[in-house]
Parts: sequence; structure tokens; C-alpha cells
Amino acid sequence: MKAIVAWCILLVAPTSMASLAAERTSAIVSVSWDLSLGSDGRVAALSTRDTTVPKLHAYLEKAIRSWRFTPGKVDGKPAPTRTHLHTRIEVRLAGDSFEIRLLDASTGATYATKPTAKYPDWMGRHRKQGLVLVIARYDERGAVIDVAPYDLKNRVDKGLVEAALSAAKYWTFLPEVVDGHPLAGEAAIPVCFRLNGLNPPDCEWKNPRTGANGSSDAVALDPVARLDSDVIGSVL
Repeated sequence: MKAIVAWCILLVAPTSMASLAAERTSAIVSVSWDLSLGSDGRVAALSTRDTTVPKLHAYLEKAIRSWRFTPGKVDGKPAPTRTHLHTRIEVRLAGDSFEIRLLDASTGATYATKPTAKYPDWMGRHRKQGLVLVIARYDERGAVIDVAPYDLKNRVDKGLVEAALSAAKYWTFLPEVVDGHPLAGEAAIPVCFRLNGLNPPDCEWKNPRTGANGSSDAVALDPVARLDSDVIGSVL
């Protein structure tokens, strides 16, 4: 049996609305943004390197530019802040039109690099699967300085935990930047080990700090920039 490891990715998004219409009437898509905030919490600059759903970017960008944020602070005073905004949306098609609903939005650092965790051969032979939630601390350069497993209820075998932690040591992050100074931080990262030919494991998880459903990517545990607008669940 050929073993594979997969990061918890919600969906490989279609490249066009036409392909989405041909395959399904709804889909969940994740888009990450580079976000610059002024000291007043307004969006000063916004861009994305995502190329999966360019037809939706204009709708998303227009909505995001109207949101208000709390920027980082220097000596207790709000300061210009660069952060990353992770959005998860549901796209529903109705005839020739579509509706975009915001499912989740979070700020904080994002990955610079994330080497794939190696699936232990003997665990693949024994058909071991599961989720390992890694808590990683990184310095102001984005280098990981400490990793630890978060105690999940759906415990997985020790070999998978060790494999996830070994890979996590080599991840790097793009930290948030406040008034020109990058900041150290902490993030939770889900690593979902699954095997071809088997029923997929339960890789659902919740943010250890907020209790909110976790996304498919890293979630900053204590971001300096925060979204103030109450937009979760709204139609964009």
C-alpha cells in the first residue's frame, strides 16, 4: 500500500465558475490575503497570491476593504500593522448567478514554508491515520523555536505525533509586523495523516484559545491585529 500524508486542505478550488457549475452547486474555498492596516484600523493595502478563484477576488476585496480592524500597538498606541487575513467562503450557484457567504476570517502570521511530514513506513503498513495538532512558537524572523502536540480527544499513535513534530521544526512563518518591527508569535497547525484506500480519518479540530472550528491551515493563537467587524456568516 502506498502511504501519503496530506495537510488538512478543505478543497482544491475550481479554476472557473463554469467548472464549479458543471460539478456541483456549492463549494467551500479558502483564500489568504496580505493585509496592511493604518493606525486607524482601516485597510491600507490588500493583495492575494491565490490564483484558484480569480473571478471571486473582486467581490471579496470590495467587502474586506470595508471591514474595520484593531491594529497592533506601540507603547499602547495603535500603529500601522502588516498581517495576513485567512478567509473561508461558501460559494453557492443559482442559475447564472452565485452567492458568496463568509464562513470564517482570521488574522495573524502565515506560512512561509511548510515541509511535508513524512509518513512513518511501519505506521502505513498498520493503517494508522489521524490528526495531530501542533502548537508552534516562532521568533521575529519566523523561525520555529519550539513545538509541542496539543492534546486532542481523538488521540493518535505516538509515531504520527513524532512525525508531525519533526516536520514542524522546519516550518517557517511570515510574522505580523507592527510599526516596521516583526513580532514573535504562536500558531496551531493541523497535520492530517491519511492513507489511500481507507476511509478518511476525522480531522476536525477547534482553536485551543477560542473554541472556534479550526481552518485547514495555520491559525495564529494570539494575533496582534484583530477583525472588529461582525461579518462571519454574512453574504458578501
